[in-house]
Amino acid sequence: MREFWSRLRRFPRNLLSIGVDISRLDQKLDGIRLSLADLSRLDKELDSIRLSLDDVHAHLVHAASGRAADREQLDAVGSMLTTHSVTISEKIEKLRAIIAGEDEEYSSVEINRKPDRRVFLEKISALFLVGHARSGTTVLNDALNMSPDIWMFGEANFHYSGERRDFQSWYNEMHQHLFGNPFTKTTHCPKLLDRGATGEDYLAKLSNYYRFVGDGVAFRDETLGYSFDRFMEYQQRYFFGAHYICLLRSPRATLSSAIKMWPDDDVALYVRSYLRTLLLCVDISRIFPNCKIVIHENITERTFEVLSEYLNADLSNSFHLYSKDRQKKTGDSWSETGLSLEHQRLLDEAWQRLFTYYDVENLSLRNDRDTLQGWQQELRETLRKLGAGLVSSN
Repeated sequence: MREFWSRLRRFPRNLLSIGVDISRLDQKLDGIRLSLADLSRLDKELDSIRLSLDDVHAHLVHAASGRAADREQLDAVGSMLTTHSVTISEKIEKLRAIIAGEDEEYSSVEINRKPDRRVFLEKISALFLVGHARSGTTVLNDALNMSPDIWMFGEANFHYSGERRDFQSWYNEMHQHLFGNPFTKTTHCPKLLDRGATGEDYLAKLSNYYRFVGDGVAFRDETLGYSFDRFMEYQQRYFFGAHYICLLRSPRATLSSAIKMWPDDDVALYVRSYLRTLLLCVDISRIFPNCKIVIHENITERTFEVLSEYLNADLSNSFHLYSKDRQKKTGDSWSETGLSLEHQRLLDEAWQRLFTYYDVENLSLRNDRDTLQGWQQELRETLRKLGAGLVSSN
C-alpha cells in the first residue's frame, strides 16, 4: 500500500515531464513542417531550373545545327572562291603571256605620264603668238581675234595652266576681276564645259567652232616667274605642228614701255629677257615647221594678207585695230630707260643683226644656215654672260 502511495505522489511529476516532452515534440514537428515547406519551395525552384536548362539545351542544339549549316555554306563558298581564284590566276598568266609576246613589237612606243594627251592635243589646230611683254602682243592678239576663224586666249600660258582644273573660273577671275578687262575673245573664257575642265579641255572644245584656237604669250625675265625653256619643251611635246607668229618690237620701244609699266623692276632684267625672247623667236623659226615673224613697227595691211594666206583664215578686218598711235615709235632714245651703255649696245646690235636675216615680204628669216646658226650661238653666249639659265642647244 505504501508503495502505491509513493508512486501516486510521483505521478504529477511524471505528467509534467511528459508535458514537457510533448511540447518539445510539437516544436520539432513545427520545425519539420517548416522544413517540408522549404523542401516544397526548393522543389519548385528546381523544377524551374530544370525547365530553364531544358530551354538552354534546346537552344544549344539549335545553334549547333545552325553552325553546322553555316559551315556547309562557308565550305561551298570557299570551294567556289577557290575555283574562281584558279580561273583568275589562269587568265592573269594568259595576259602576261600576251603582254610578253607583244612587248618586243611595242618596245619603241613611248609611254609617258598621260599616253593619250599628246594624241588628244595634236588633233587641235592651234595658233600661238609669242613675244616680249610690251611689244604689241595684246593688239595683235585682238587683231587675230577679229577673224571669225580664230579664238586666241590672252596670256593663258598653257605651258603652266594646260592641266589646271576649273580653268574657266581661274582665267575669268584673272582678266575680269584682277585686271578689270571687258569680255572679249582675248580676255574671256565661255563656260562650255563642266566645272573642273582644264585649259587643254577648253582648247579642244573651242576647236569645234574655230579653225584655229590658241594663246598669246608675252615674256619677261625668268626671275619674274616666266620660263622660256618650259614653254619650248611644252610646245615641242604637244604642239609641234601648230602655227606660230613671233612678234618683235624695237628694244628701245619695248624696254621704255616695260619700265613705265613696272618702274620698280631692275631694268637690267629686261635686257636679258628681251634678248632671251629674241633667241626664242629665232629658235622657233628654225625648229617648228610653221612660223612667221612680224615686226610691230612694220605692220601694214599687207602683213595681214600674208598671215591670212599662212593661216587660210579671214583677217580682212584685223588691220582696223592698228593706227599710228598703236605703232608709234616710243622710246627712240635710251635716256628714259637708265640702261648702261654696254646694255644699250648689246640691244642695238641684236636688233640690227635681226634685219640682216629678216625677209619682210614673207615674214620669215632667210634660210642662211651657217650665219644664222652663228648668230644663235652668239646670242646664247651673251645671255650666259648676263646670267640667263639656258638649256643646252645640243
